[in-house]
Amino acid sequence: MQGKIAPLSLSVKIITAMVMIVAAGFITATFYNKELLMPAGLLTLFILICYLIAPVRYEISNAKLIIYSRIRKKEFSGVKRISKLTSPISFGIRLWGNGGLFAATGIYWNKKYGRFRAYLTSTNQKDIVMVETSQTKIFISPDNPAKFIEFSK
Repeated sequence: MQGKIAPLSLSVKIITAMVMIVAAGFITATFYNKELLMPAGLLTLFILICYLIAPVRYEISNAKLIIYSRIRKKEFSGVKRISKLTSPISFGIRLWGNGGLFAATGIYWNKKYGRFRAYLTSTNQKDIVMVETSQTKIFISPDNPAKFIEFSK
């Protein structure tokens, strides 16, 4: 089954808007101060990379989760269980990844779930599904979590 991503949550929209405003400010400032050209270029490159690797769809088949972005796909085999979250993902530490520019992606850690991966476009609890594989836990946000879980059974 293929599932679309959930619409961007308010927190992801706010972070994305804030970064875009800062980038626009840097780009505008380069007209007055050429020394800001390098930071403006790096920030623009960072934004482009985050846009290209943000999830655009999820697929589950043959005990395999596939997460598609605009430029690649990431596969996780050995899917054991898919479930809806019963409580919010509590405070965690981002070990590697993007904390909200177009999506929340990467490797995170918190006390409740340990180390996990996230490929979320929505941070709303009602949109988040946990996929457990033999190696890790993965949090995704399909547009229809109930249908996504039901199909995987």
